Amino acid sequence: PIAGTGLSMHVLDWTPRIKDAWIELPGRIREAVHPTPSDRFFEFYSASGYVAASLAADFEQVEALDCRETAMQSARMNARNIAVGKMRFHRGHLEAGFLEKFFGKRDNEGRWTFYLNMPEEEPLTSELVQAIAASHPERILLQVADLENAARQIKRFRSEGYMLRKNIPLYLEPGSGKFELLMLFVPDRAGLLGGFAAAKGVKRAVKRPQERILPKNQGDIPHFVQKKVAPVKRKD
Repeated sequence: PIAGTGLSMHVLDWTPRIKDAWIELPGRIREAVHPTPSDRFFEFYSASGYVAASLAADFEQVEALDCRETAMQSARMNARNIAVGKMRFHRGHLEAGFLEKFFGKRDNEGRWTFYLNMPEEEPLTSELVQAIAASHPERILLQVADLENAARQIKRFRSEGYMLRKNIPLYLEPGSGKFELLMLFVPDRAGLLGGFAAAKGVKRAVKRPQERILPKNQGDIPHFVQKKVAPVKRKD
C-alpha cells in the first residue's frame, strides 16, 4: 500500500524513502493544469500508475503505459480499486507507432494531458517529440532531472509548436540533493513562436509598419530651415 491513499505498488517498483513530497505530486499536477471533467490524462512510464489513478476523479478518462510486468500488476490493481473514474493500462514502450495507433482511433479523440517521466535508458528523442506533438495533446507535462536536458527539450517542443507555459520545481527525494523540474507545455495558438517559419527554423524577415503621412496633415508638420550666413572676408 502507498501510505493512506488506498493505492498499491509492487515491491520492485521505485519510490523515494521519504514519500511525502512524492505522494503530493498528483495534487501539484492538478493545480498546474486545472482539468475540466471532459479532459483526459495519459501517464507514460507510469510504474504503478499512482499519478494516473490519483487523478482519475478529475478526468473523464486516465491511461497509463509501462513496459514492465510489475508495473502492469500494480497498475491494474489500482485501476480496480479507484473509487471514482476509470483507468486503463497499456503494456509497452512509448513509441511513435503506439501514439499513431492509439490516437488514430475516434474513441480516443479529446483534450489530452500527457505526463512524461522518461527513464534514463529511454531518453526523449527529437523523433519522439515530433510523434507526441502530432498527437495534438492540450498539455504536455515533462519531468526532467537536469537543466541541460530541460533546455534541449524546450527547443525541441518549440520547433513543434509547443511553448513552455510553466516550470514547477520538484524535490521528490528529500535528503538526496536531487532536484527535478516539471515543465508544462501548451500549443502556441497565438503564434508567439513565429508560426511555421519558426517551427522549421527559417529566419524571419521582420517588417516594421511605416508611418503614413496624409497630404492634408503635411502642413501640421514643422519644417526647420537653416539660414545661410554670408561668409565674412578677412581683412589683411
